[in-house]
Parts: sequence; C-alpha cells; structure tokens
Amino acid sequence: MNLGSKGESLAGNNQDQHDRLKRLFEGISNLNKPVIAVINGPCYGGGNGLAMVCDIRIASHPGVTFNLSEVTIGVAPALISKYLVREWGAAKAREAMLTARAIPAAELLTVGGVHHVAEDAAAAHAYADALVARFVGNAPGAMAAVKQLTNTMATEAEGEQDAAIARMFLDMMRPSLEAKYGIDMFRAKQKADWSSLYARQ
Repeated sequence: MNLGSKGESLAGNNQDQHDRLKRLFEGISNLNKPVIAVINGPCYGGGNGLAMVCDIRIASHPGVTFNLSEVTIGVAPALISKYLVREWGAAKAREAMLTARAIPAAELLTVGGVHHVAEDAAAAHAYADALVARFVGNAPGAMAAVKQLTNTMATEAEGEQDAAIARMFLDMMRPSLEAKYGIDMFRAKQKADWSSLYARQ
C-alpha cells in the first residue's frame, strides 16, 4: 500500500508487495538458525511483523513500544496478524489491534512478545551477545528442529502437530551425527564442541 500524498491512488502491485513481504517474514521465521531482534524505537506496521518473526526479542530501552495503529486509518494489519497471534496470543493481539494503543515493551514481557527489556542500547547488545554465546554451545541441528517444532505447534492443525512430533521422536530413536556426538560427550562428561564436529566433516 502506498500511503503517499492526498489524491494518490493506494493501488499498486499489492499482490507483489504481499508476496515479497510474506517471503521475507516466512524466510526469517523458518530460518534454521536462531534470530535475535534488538528493537531500538517504536514499532509500527510491518516493523511489528519483522520483530515477531524473530526468535528472541530485546527492547533496547524501557520506552520501546509496539503500535498497531492500522484501524485508525481504516485498514487491518492482515499480513502480520499471523505472527502477532502466534507470539502474543489471540487475546492480547486482538486487544492491541482493536484499540490501536501503544503497547509498552514491558507489558509484552508477560506474554512472551518481548523477552528482555534493557536499560539502554549497550545493555541490550550485551544481552544479545550473551544469548549468542549460549547458542554456540547448542547443537545447530537440534536448534533448527526446535524452531520447526515450535512453529508447527503454534500454527498447524492438531493432525500435523502429531505428525511432526512422531517424526522427531523417530529421529531421536535413530540418532543423527549430532546426537551421537552429543551423547558421547555427555557420557564422557565433556562439553560438546559443535564447531569442531562440523569442521571435521
């Protein structure tokens, strides 16, 4: 949608815009690696969607807000609603979209929409660095499976959820290279070095 000057048409290649934004959001959401968002200022429109497709969301200061103001100009936040409902829950997302009020980051801590509110940008980036250090200690394939599993549990019908659980359970019974290595390190009371494992492949 083009929100240009008065009198300009709002029409355009809206299907193309929709498709490109959908590919962007889905690409980040389904990426096989953890994605961290550090949010520095007020989020509007697609910025909310961009934040919500990330796995971990950090507000860089207490004044960060999330603003779903679309209804004030006569439209609905259609494309991003999927991710808002998934990450905030239907009740919170509905209230935010209907009222169009600015939602403080601290308020979203209670529903998981934001995972940490830092005092300032430096503290936010330090928190992000600490998360990355934790991710490095985890098996990449297992983290990718966790992302796939949680996305499926949040968005798919019960039958697909059951099928995904069954597939992952069977995979556990046939340990992957990662699982064999991780279990061996656990039995040896040693810390797994995942970068070393993949460097040898």
